[in-house]
Amino acid sequence: MSAERDCAKLTEQDLIDYFEEFEDDSILNDIYDVIGPEALLKLMEAFGGTVIYVSAGSTVAARIRPQKIFDYYVKSKNIRETARVFGVDMAVVYKITKEYRKSLKGRK
Repeated sequence: MSAERDCAKLTEQDLIDYFEEFEDDSILNDIYDVIGPEALLKLMEAFGGTVIYVSAGSTVAARIRPQKIFDYYVKSKNIRETARVFGVDMAVVYKITKEYRKSLKGRK
């Protein structure tokens, strides 16, 4: 039987009742505390039985930060100010802007 069919039998109230009665140290209990019964039910329906890795955010931040630095530099036109605002060395800003300019030229 699929996870979706199994979860279709569950209701939000079932989850509320379960987690009120069976408090434990499981990760599922922690997820319930963070996202609540409605979102947990959706998560179970969509990904039940699947092992999921949830990034701490540093991977996403590492991918977003260079774009933010480039965007800020484009608006300010000031390498020193951009470096100061983001707490990086001016060489980092030079490197990022150089890489982004190259990638933009490649798109044309």
